[in-house]
Amino acid sequence: MQSLLIRGDGMEFKINEEILRNAKNPFGAKDETEILLESMASLQLSIYAKHRGQYGIGSIETHVAAVLIYLRQFMLSNSMSDNDVQESIDKILKKLEKDTMKKEEKRRKKYCEMERNFRCQFDE
Repeated sequence: MQSLLIRGDGMEFKINEEILRNAKNPFGAKDETEILLESMASLQLSIYAKHRGQYGIGSIETHVAAVLIYLRQFMLSNSMSDNDVQESIDKILKKLEKDTMKKEEKRRKKYCEMERNFRCQFDE
């Protein structure tokens, strides 16, 4: 059984949920949470290392994959609804879009103020 986890702009990740459910039993919920936290910490460290020019992108890709897998396992183990998670994703993306538009508008207004002599017009 495959589960569509993330999809958009040509990107699609599928995870076999049966493997995740079977892995739940030997590890237990506490260990699953610890594995997720360790994977997230490893991803963070690899991003910092790349930022400092110390790692290649392959390491980050591996850590991203691990985090996606263990997040999905965490969702399954904690009976999180895909619909509830999707609602949260939609809210966060809507806020991100709104914040981005505000920043762009502020940047454009500032640019126009700097270029008044050139008759810059800002679309309101």
